[in-house]
Amino acid sequence: MICGLEGIEQEADIIIYGTGEAAKLFFIEIKKKRNDIRVKAFVDSYKKLGDLFSKPVINVSEVATFSECKIVIASMYHEEIADILREKGCNNFCVYKESCRFVELYDAFNLTDKSKLQILSKMPQLNDKSTYFVIATNIDHEGNAVIHDLDMNNFFEDSFSYTDQYDYMYEKAFKKYDKSKFSKICIVDAGCKGYCLAELVKYITVICRQNVQLFKIPFRVKLTSIVESKKLIFIDICKNGTSSTIAILDKIYSKQVKTEIRYKNLRNNVDVTSSAFNEYNKFTIVRNPYTRLASLYLHLMRVGSDEFLNSAFSKIIKPYTFSNFCKFIAICPDEFSNIHFESQTSILTTPEGVMKDVSFLRFENYAVEIAAFLAKAGEEIEVVHENRSRPSKCDYISDYYTPELIKLVNERYKDDFINFGYEFL
Repeated sequence: MICGLEGIEQEADIIIYGTGEAAKLFFIEIKKKRNDIRVKAFVDSYKKLGDLFSKPVINVSEVATFSECKIVIASMYHEEIADILREKGCNNFCVYKESCRFVELYDAFNLTDKSKLQILSKMPQLNDKSTYFVIATNIDHEGNAVIHDLDMNNFFEDSFSYTDQYDYMYEKAFKKYDKSKFSKICIVDAGCKGYCLAELVKYITVICRQNVQLFKIPFRVKLTSIVESKKLIFIDICKNGTSSTIAILDKIYSKQVKTEIRYKNLRNNVDVTSSAFNEYNKFTIVRNPYTRLASLYLHLMRVGSDEFLNSAFSKIIKPYTFSNFCKFIAICPDEFSNIHFESQTSILTTPEGVMKDVSFLRFENYAVEIAAFLAKAGEEIEVVHENRSRPSKCDYISDYYTPELIKLVNERYKDDFINFGYEFL
């Protein structure tokens, strides 16, 4: 369940699951707006002691000692944390909505004037005097630092500014903007929160009635699972056998636990282009775009209201059919996509292009290809498929796709078909 401050009972005792940015922001919001809520502790999956805001940090193994408290998850890893809690038989929890803002993202995106939005595939010319640039960053990054890190020092003076989620009414974003001097506005997304980016585009296209270009700088940091002793890095792509692969790697990790570096739950966001990982064998699972999208839809239907994406989709996709689902995905570019339906190409792209030092294993031949890949690392494994979405008697193509929907998927995921060798229907 997703909740906001208004959804927490008066004078409730809670523990906050998370110790990162989202948890800190949640605690601050409580102090500002709901002093009646009593925070008893913060929970971490791996830490065993410490404190945060003068509250104890406890390990997840200790949550039973706070049985009278409601658990509120405030973390970008809310889905993984929810699974951990369910495995421990704990169902008295909710996800703080600031950690899961799909509803705001797609509400804002749906209200943008898409006729005024142009998605750019390449970094624009920074020395274009006719363009005003808005550098959209995450809360953790100062705009000037981003410009330096990305070697974006060719801006003309007073031709750019930056914004983040605390830029009220976009005062910082447009403090240097003079409509008489600039004929174009270009947003450079340098890690901006998705809902903030959508709100910014909505503001420019609807409130200001201006055209806007958008370029998203590909992330170097990817969600991975790492087995240090085997020098393996698995790059996570949703609905591509991730649960099965992590289960396999977890068994390998468990056998080698004494020699492992304690990566978070095997899963970490790391810079995969770092020279520290040059000697590692990187791999991922790629999948036919038609079946990947149908599998996601079936998964959403199976889990129903427990899936956070459904809160957003059920509001804007009516009726919530596969046809309407595809039509929405087709108009929602990677820049505003949740990772579940972001293109595989986007996930595997860094500023240098599609990653080349990665083995692409095919989901369609999963058992054979992953067994062969891990055998080279000295591991004989048994493949068990986890979290299967498809009913046993289901043909994704014939049961779900019409010629119209096939055409939409061909256009939306064109790069995936080309980059990973899948045939267009």
